[in-house]
Amino acid sequence: MSAEPLLGPQGRGLEAVLRKALEETKSLEENIQKALVALEALEQEDRALGLLYASIPRLGHKVLEEILLEIQPRLVALCHPLQEVLEEVSAGRGEGGA
Repeated sequence: MSAEPLLGPQGRGLEAVLRKALEETKSLEENIQKALVALEALEQEDRALGLLYASIPRLGHKVLEEILLEIQPRLVALCHPLQEVLEEVSAGRGEGGA
């Protein structure tokens, strides 16, 4: 993919959009990782509370974990092509550049 057609105002706008999308995607991935850590802490706390709480099914925890684990690799996979396109657009601006 050549970056030359992207050097004008539309290219700069696209670069800004790509940069923002990449930042947001990375931020979401970080937040999912934090949520998974918090979920593990909740599960450890439940186990520490004893048999009463351990005997109660934690379906909510399991469902949340499944959702987070499904989303996380999709966000990670999205970061790579966004980063590649952003680097190409930025390099094109630097070479011929505005």
